[in-house]
Amino acid sequence: MGLTQSMLCWNSKEGDIVYTQEQAQMFDCLGEWETEKGVYRLSQSEKGGYLVFTEDWPPKHKLEGILRPGSGGWWGAEIMDKNDNDAVFGYLRMQPEGSGLRTSFRKSPTHQWDPQGLFAKRRVVDIDAEKPRDV
Repeated sequence: MGLTQSMLCWNSKEGDIVYTQEQAQMFDCLGEWETEKGVYRLSQSEKGGYLVFTEDWPPKHKLEGILRPGSGGWWGAEIMDKNDNDAVFGYLRMQPEGSGLRTSFRKSPTHQWDPQGLFAKRRVVDIDAEKPRDV
């Protein structure tokens, strides 16, 4: 498949990963995000080209999943608990909404998505106060 200007390609260790320009915009969301339930991080994988979700709930859970583009602008991931031998914790989907991200969770693939989900705001570090703050 030939690349057009509206596509983005990474040469990862696992082969070429190609995203449309619209899908590639999710990589603008790298960083920390805060919901009423806690803080999570979006980062790019070490292998390149993958969007990684991580959330720590010390000491019990360390959640992680690789987000992949899905339908309707949603990105989805199977979430594993690193503190429980990579047991499946559930399923997450997210998409940009205004100045933040909308997430929705379900415990198993047979359950319905949470219809409301959670809205996340980007966190930035206030250099003067040296602590995270909302934007």
